[in-house]
Amino acid sequence: MDILAPINRAEEVEPLARAGATELYCAVLSERWRKRYTHMGGVSREMYTRSSMQSYDELRKALTIAHDLGIRVNVAFNQDFYSAAQFTHLVEEVEEAIAAEADALIVADLGLMSHLHDNDVGIDIHVSTINAVFNAQAARFYQRLGASRVILPHHLSIKEIADIAQAAPDITLEGFVLNARCPYVEGLCTYFHGLTEIRHKDTAKGMWALLNPRLGRSRAHLVRAMRHIPKTVQYSGPVARIASTHLCLNSSAVHVEPLEGSDELATAVQERFGLQWSPNWGGSGCGICGLGAMRDAGISVLKIQGRIHPTSKKVDDVILVRRALEELEGSEDSTAYMERCRALYMELYGWNCSAAECYWPEVVR
Repeated sequence: MDILAPINRAEEVEPLARAGATELYCAVLSERWRKRYTHMGGVSREMYTRSSMQSYDELRKALTIAHDLGIRVNVAFNQDFYSAAQFTHLVEEVEEAIAAEADALIVADLGLMSHLHDNDVGIDIHVSTINAVFNAQAARFYQRLGASRVILPHHLSIKEIADIAQAAPDITLEGFVLNARCPYVEGLCTYFHGLTEIRHKDTAKGMWALLNPRLGRSRAHLVRAMRHIPKTVQYSGPVARIASTHLCLNSSAVHVEPLEGSDELATAVQERFGLQWSPNWGGSGCGICGLGAMRDAGISVLKIQGRIHPTSKKVDDVILVRRALEELEGSEDSTAYMERCRALYMELYGWNCSAAECYWPEVVR
């Protein structure tokens, strides 16, 4: 199974390759695009300016390093839709990425996908998780538009994934393994990531400082401290709002009161994510205990979410997945394998994993 890791700077390519990444993905938020549309009219779905490379010169540098190391780089143009005014400029951006010798494009917008197919651009197309491919019919639809890979939503069960793989065996399936366990379906979400930079400028500056590569473990220490606060306190309004503002990039842009309001919503969230789940942790998630089930279901690419994360966090994530795969190869006892995965998690991150983070509760249970 391939390990797909995120980058937002060329200097991250080599350390991630050393850690065990076999593919990389990124986006470019160029100066000309920012001047025309700002980061909120994003060229990719993750709209924080720090999530993306700032120029195609940086992309070319990253691609040169990666290709010398034998690693593919996929470039995201996965905003769910683009306006008519944006489309001409979008095509210019895409052509520049192709000219830089990107290995694949991650695409969500049907107009862009159709354009790439009709013009036979000669580059692999990966269907973004934003497209919410929940069944084989959807996978086949995108395949007819030229897609060679589908990035599956992280809400699918192992059985649902296996059904897609069985009905569409000739399309590559990519699945999330770390950091993206949000309660919302990305393909149905209309939240504007990046609002923090506009509405809470001071908070954003603080977050960027914590996400600085040299201070990359600072946020991890804050999250670890939060985990020792009783859940009843975490869910209380004032504490939850303050913690969310400082720990979760998304909820800091809005008024957040976790699990308050609709009893039905609270029940649904708890049923799917467990009683321990809290948005204050900033969208954590882990699926390494289920790597065997993912492999057997038909997933061949393991995606680590987090383009905005500090380099140290990305490296730790890749090391965790690589070592879990190594353990899987030599393991015949599923219980012993899961125990080893939990030990690896503690060793790298400094706290125990929990059911609230688990992608595959049906496997772990």
